[in-house]
Amino acid sequence: LVQEWPAFSIHDMAKDTKFPLAKDAKMTVETLTKHLESFVTGSLKPHFKSEPIPKDEDVKANPIRTLVHDNFDAVAMDKEKDVLVEIYDPLCGYCRRIAPEYEELAKDVAKASDKFIIAKYDGTANDIPASLNFRLEHFPTFKLIKSGTNEVISYDGDLAYNNLAEFLELKAGHKIHLEPKAVAIAPVSQDTEGEHDDSE
Repeated sequence: LVQEWPAFSIHDMAKDTKFPLAKDAKMTVETLTKHLESFVTGSLKPHFKSEPIPKDEDVKANPIRTLVHDNFDAVAMDKEKDVLVEIYDPLCGYCRRIAPEYEELAKDVAKASDKFIIAKYDGTANDIPASLNFRLEHFPTFKLIKSGTNEVISYDGDLAYNNLAEFLELKAGHKIHLEPKAVAIAPVSQDTEGEHDDSE
């Protein structure tokens, strides 16, 4: 059996941060003791899981910006923009159901204003950024990072275009108006906190 990294890791439960032993370090009493001492003294830096930073995204072809852990703060904490982020699981049935409406929302927002970013963030492939300051409990989860203040506002309404559009109109720092759409399917409620749907 091939031993894969991390073979040893400290998990700070309060901050939800991980401190794995270096990939090339051998598991010895000396290295583990040094690792633990560095953690206790605060000199050990946490490790965050992140997909590669996307390059050359075609925003016109796909107006939903792809964020990963390593570029999240640089993009989402831009105080000039209102940033709506969907934290999703690729296998989540609710996530797949809202995807077409979320894409339509992104297209309409892009047409209406250049002061907004509509983004997606794979919560299974990236650790949750510390700047969001919350523990992920269900998919999808929507967060608005408000322009001007970087206030993080949680969305807990139904999973539908009209509800998300109204949320932006009411909570965003910049003004925007999106015409309501005819309802094609009944919106899905997010009242099953702590759960996610893996069905088709």
